Parts: sequence; structure tokens; C-alpha cells
Amino acid sequence: MVEERSASLQVLISELIERKEGWERLKQKKQRTVVVMLLSIICLVFLISRTVTLRSLPHEELFASPLRMMLCGVMIGSILLFTSIGKKLDEQEETFESLRQEFIERGEELFPANYTNQEREALLARMKQSYDINLYHYH
Repeated sequence: MVEERSASLQVLISELIERKEGWERLKQKKQRTVVVMLLSIICLVFLISRTVTLRSLPHEELFASPLRMMLCGVMIGSILLFTSIGKKLDEQEETFESLRQEFIERGEELFPANYTNQEREALLARMKQSYDINLYHYH
């Protein structure tokens, strides 16, 4: 029974760490996508502003050169990627938070009987400090 508790505790902790790292990777990917999107918009606006006249039509200026068309493609692609990553990020956050909540709710039964309160506190503090995973309470 004690080994079973210890094994389930280890599996749950490793799963929490894995999900948190996946969530963090998606957040970084979303930030990079925003940077690419903003840079493409800025470059496109700059290129169009240099050649626009009162008589030119906006769509003609937008597709006047292959570079502008490529920037439009990059911008549209990054917007689509941004929305896709946003949905995945929300799903990852939900699964991480549900697992974290399960750990908090089942905390007492997960730890083996031979764990002292100091060992429990040390584990929870290490998870908070090393992985930024708060297992003390659910907010």
C-alpha cells in the first residue's frame, strides 16, 4: 500500500511537471507568433506608406510586389497560428489546472504514511520554487 501511494505520487508529480512544461512551451510559441505578426504588419505598413498616393487603391498597393504579398501571407498565417495556439493553450491550462486541483484535493491520501510534515512541505516548496507549480491551495 505504501509503495502504491509513493508510485502514484511520483506519477502525479511527473505528470504535473510535464503538463506545466508543455503549457510554458505553448505560451512561448504564442509570444513568438505575436512578434512575427506585429513585425509583418509593421513592415507591410511601412512598405505601403512609402508608395501610396491619393489616386492609388489600397488593394492595388497591397499586392503591388511579391514582398508585400509574402508579408500578407506571413501576417495571415501568423494570425491563424495565433488563434490555433490560443485554443490549445486554453486546453492545456484546463488539463493542468484540473490535475493540480486533483493533487490538492487528494494530497493527504497521495503521500505515504512515512512522510513527515516537513518532507511534505519540502516537496511542495520545491515544486513551487523549481517548476512554479503551487500545490498548496486551489484558487
